[in-house]
Amino acid sequence: MPQLETLWVITYPSLRDIEILLLHTPVMTHVTFPNLRKLGFHSSSVLLEAILPWMTTPLIENFNVWFRRNQLTFPLPHLPRFLSTAEKLKFTGSNATLDLADSFASMRVYPRQETGIYQLEIGFSRQHLGLVESTAQLFMLGSIFLTVEHLTLNYEGREGSRIHYHNRDLTQWRDLLKSLCNVKTLRVGPSLVHQLSRILQLVGESLMEILPGLKELSFPRSVNDGACTTFAEARRIASRPITLVETDH
Repeated sequence: MPQLETLWVITYPSLRDIEILLLHTPVMTHVTFPNLRKLGFHSSSVLLEAILPWMTTPLIENFNVWFRRNQLTFPLPHLPRFLSTAEKLKFTGSNATLDLADSFASMRVYPRQETGIYQLEIGFSRQHLGLVESTAQLFMLGSIFLTVEHLTLNYEGREGSRIHYHNRDLTQWRDLLKSLCNVKTLRVGPSLVHQLSRILQLVGESLMEILPGLKELSFPRSVNDGACTTFAEARRIASRPITLVETDH
């Protein structure tokens, strides 16, 4: 199918079915889709990792991946490799939106231009994962986040008012924020501002290591508890100033 431009792979197997399938599958032939622009994959991460090494899509410009409940496993070595070889899926200077809800976590990455059309979407059901674990799973695709300059964090759900006081959670959040070394603009939704404030209050001496490239921090005025202001003042004293932007929503 050399003229194929859109391909969706949607399956509903159990993980055991996939393991049996792969065990009895002979070595596949490498396939090139020379005109494929859009690729969608809604199934198991195990199946995706088995397929990606055998396909080349030189013109792909939109990739949508959703993993079903209990069908997400890490690491995913072939997914970042596949993305890095796609010439039209370059994320340098891009915008990313991380959406967390009670039932799912997803990330969308947009090109540098304000087109409103994402190039990449990766999501999964997260019924058995907490907020920080779900965020960490998405951040494991670090090669993408290393190039993101503008990041939006949103959460809609019951956990938004709960603050993680455990040292392990705090350490994970801190490490995630430290990994965002090129983020210049961070927009935080109302349900996550309190959590961010708690992190900023407790990280102590490592405060300067968080979001080292940050220039602007945006958050709703209605939930400002002063921690972001303290953070901005510490950055100013350290000669690494940031601009605080308080929004109405």
